[in-house]
Amino acid sequence: MYWEPERSATIKIGKDEYPILLTLRATKDIAKKYGGLNELAEIVFSDQWEAAIDDMLWLIALLANQC
Repeated sequence: MYWEPERSATIKIGKDEYPILLTLRATKDIAKKYGGLNELAEIVFSDQWEAAIDDMLWLIALLANQC
């Protein structure tokens, strides 16, 4: 599968690396849950880290499952 570098990355959890990919399907799920990418960014990068942790975990799982 061809992945564009602007939409893909790799995250490292422990010693394992996982590819993550922003797809149209993932963007649709983000829009459904948050209203869009900008709204998600406001939540994730807010000063309320405790509230944002669940959202970050959901996002990482969503993007990892696109690969």
